[in-house]
Amino acid sequence: MAMNLKNVLILLVVLIVIVVLAQQFRNKSADTSMVDETSSQQDAGEIGLFDAFQDQRSEISFAHVVPVEYSEVYFLVRGGTPGETKLVTLEGPGIISDKDQIATFDAQGEARYTWRINRYGTYSVYEDFYDDTTQQDVPMLMKSVEVN
Repeated sequence: MAMNLKNVLILLVVLIVIVVLAQQFRNKSADTSMVDETSSQQDAGEIGLFDAFQDQRSEISFAHVVPVEYSEVYFLVRGGTPGETKLVTLEGPGIISDKDQIATFDAQGEARYTWRINRYGTYSVYEDFYDDTTQQDVPMLMKSVEVN
């Protein structure tokens, strides 16, 4: 019985180590996913910004840049018109940089945004869209990430 318990404990420790390493690898790869050398535009036309946010042409990720001091949230949008600028807003519990960010789409139609944060929690990217009915800007959720 003691031998079986010892084997179970060893197996449990190994599984915990694997889970922790997988989580660290996922967080590191999320940071490097902002540079996608294999990406290419499949369609001839460009898409609207809202569509780019909603489909797989946008990515949100984070990295613990200086652990315990601050992390960064990254947002990448593909499929925009080169030279076009867009304002997006990050909402969440610990934003220490300007929550509103403006980026210009580069020659490949990509725009990158970066925010500094100092708390765990859910962070969501929004863009304001003009509603003709109410004649007001309405924030629309684009993507969210859980920073842990």
